Amino acid sequence: MAAEQPLFLSASISFVQLSILASGSKANALLLREGETRILIDAGLGIRGLIFALQQIGEQPQNINAVFITHEHTDHTRGLDSLLKK
Repeated sequence: MAAEQPLFLSASISFVQLSILASGSKANALLLREGETRILIDAGLGIRGLIFALQQIGEQPQNINAVFITHEHTDHTRGLDSLLKK
């Protein structure tokens, strides 16, 4: 019986970073980053609070590629309208 040959794989590993911008009964917002992609998960902060939180992690609203809203409560959507106008 022939010995099995080792399997060699080449892979590129990228890391996903999740930043919690706000979490609680009054506001929820998270930013998911991978490479150049930025996805905002919920926009429960007002626009000023959202901009401030993004700046604290070195981001700007203009860098956001997509927004994912988990559900339609104000603590998840408060800043959405203003963000979409930026």
